[in-house]
Amino acid sequence: ALVKDIIRGFIMDKIKIIIVDDDAIVAMSLKTILSAAEDIEVVGIGHDGSDAVELFRTNLPDIVLTDIQMGSMSGLEATAVILKHNPDAKIILLTTFLDDEYVREALRVGAKGYILKQDFEGVLPAIRAVNSGQNVFGDKIMDLIPNLMNEKNNKKDMSAYDKYGI
Repeated sequence: ALVKDIIRGFIMDKIKIIIVDDDAIVAMSLKTILSAAEDIEVVGIGHDGSDAVELFRTNLPDIVLTDIQMGSMSGLEATAVILKHNPDAKIILLTTFLDDEYVREALRVGAKGYILKQDFEGVLPAIRAVNSGQNVFGDKIMDLIPNLMNEKNNKKDMSAYDKYGI
């Protein structure tokens, strides 16, 4: 088995992930589920957007899996900060909220995925898809996008991002 694992390591690089969620139980549950996959390595866990930014800087993961609504810095703000400095970063927003404004903002800041926590069975396939260069937005989110793109008053106050230099 050890030789098989060594050979697999040379053949298949693991997808390095950081998980950021203000609910420690959710974060640890995701770590347990994702760590069971042989092609995934969880390299860090954080609990707010500032953790996401710092964990990204120190670990340079392939994927950031982050909640949206968190303490002092949201997942959307963290996504914007990370992408400002690392435009090729792959960030998936994981949330319980199917909210027009969050979806619009996720698209605007450049998230590669937006999936609902309720669709937990889709997390692993979404990670693999985003890692291979695809964007992943669940069916429920895709149903919202045409209306979001056609709204006339689609402008959002971006002053919340000023403190991050975005």
